[in-house]
Parts: sequence; structure tokens; C-alpha cells
Amino acid sequence: MSDTNDSLRAHLGLKQHNLDDGVTAGAASAQAGAYAILSDATRVTAAGANGSLILRNILTNDAPPTCWVLNDSAQTIKVYCSVGDNMNGVANASVSLTTGQGGVFVRVRKNLDWRGAAIP
Repeated sequence: MSDTNDSLRAHLGLKQHNLDDGVTAGAASAQAGAYAILSDATRVTAAGANGSLILRNILTNDAPPTCWVLNDSAQTIKVYCSVGDNMNGVANASVSLTTGQGGVFVRVRKNLDWRGAAIP
């Protein structure tokens, strides 16, 4: 675990976020077959190359206002928006998180857009 992810994990615990820990990212490097993010904080510990996760749909109100993803696997992973949503203004896009990086994803309901960024 990187210093960044260790600090994020401690912070998320203090704020009482639900952590889905020990997740294996989906094998596909696409929205189809991606592991569905079920919590407001997810820690990936295993992934194939470009393993993938997918955020919940904004339009159906299933998505929390903010999601955190910690990549503690040995591979780069991709976090996709739900099919039909946007990521940083681009339809069906993703954000890559390298080994040891965390990411934060903030829902912008008005635009059906996730604003996502990696935390180095």
C-alpha cells in the first residue's frame, strides 16, 4: 500500500465511509465486464492489466455523491462511468489509476457527469 492510499484509507475510516476492501477488478478493460462499485469507497487488491471498475448510474439515483477508489493492486486499473453517463465531460469515458494511486469521483447530476481525478 502506498503512503497516499494508506492516508486515504485512514481518512475514509475517520469519516465513516463504507469500504469495500479486497476487490478484484474486472478482467475486461471496458465498461462491459467491469466490477460494479457498490460502496462509496473501494480498495482494489488484485487486477489483471487494465482491470476495470464501473461507477453506478447517475440518472437512476443509485450513485453516491462521491466515490473513492484505492488501487493497491500490481496493475493499472480503469474506472468507468456507467453506460450513458459522462466522465469529465466525455461519454462513456474512464480514468486510469496506476499502482498505489487513489482516485476521487464526484457526481454532477445536472450533466450526468462524473468528475474524476487520480490522486498521485
